[in-house]
Amino acid sequence: MLLENFPKCLKSLKKYLKKSVCSILVGIFFFVCIPPIPTVFAKCSILRKVNMTSKEVAITFDDGPSLTYTPQILKLLKQYQAHATFFLIGERIIPYQKLVVSEWQAGNEFGNHTYHHILLTGRTENQISQELSLTEKAMHQVIPQAGKLKWFRPTRGRSNAKVCSIAQQMGYRTVLWSIDSSDWQNPSPEKMAQRILEQIRPGDILLFHDQGGNRTSTIRALRIVLYGLHNENYKVVTLSQLYTDKEKGDQK
Repeated sequence: MLLENFPKCLKSLKKYLKKSVCSILVGIFFFVCIPPIPTVFAKCSILRKVNMTSKEVAITFDDGPSLTYTPQILKLLKQYQAHATFFLIGERIIPYQKLVVSEWQAGNEFGNHTYHHILLTGRTENQISQELSLTEKAMHQVIPQAGKLKWFRPTRGRSNAKVCSIAQQMGYRTVLWSIDSSDWQNPSPEKMAQRILEQIRPGDILLFHDQGGNRTSTIRALRIVLYGLHNENYKVVTLSQLYTDKEKGDQK
């Protein structure tokens, strides 16, 4: 009986193998020859300056906090009744939580500057979202009453459609700057301050660093800048206050 059915079984097996091989070849063709459809990310605007007429500017600090330089900055801000936005590296929040609390209690605000201070443009969607969420969790652990962080600045200011779009989906507004102090190049405090004060206009967003190197020149330049802005009747406010005051001005 088995020998009688063997030719039929062999014929069916050949037919099945033929179909299977064809299916495998088709799959290989689509995998190798046809590229995957890329993810399309929504357009995302990046804030560099706030268009307004009132004499207000926002000073921002990246890479902190620093036990050496951040307290000096806080002292200067208090002296001139100014407030700033600190873009914190997430992994520094808990180790320096007392300093973070001091920044908060002085009326300043915070932004997300990634957790490990890595470039995000070449990372996966999951890696990008994790860098932001880890920083968010650290901040919530230290200052839960601060609420959701709303500002995000990518490492070295390098962003693309993917990074900006993912940040936006997570409730962030990506912020860069209109005036770079270039303190990372360590120019003289006088030259740094002079260049800033010559460029300053209402709604400008200034970039400084309070960590990541010797920031002695930054502190000295900041003192000159705050003095100059005070003499020109500029208010130095947080990003949120700058944006709020701009909207109030639009409604007048």
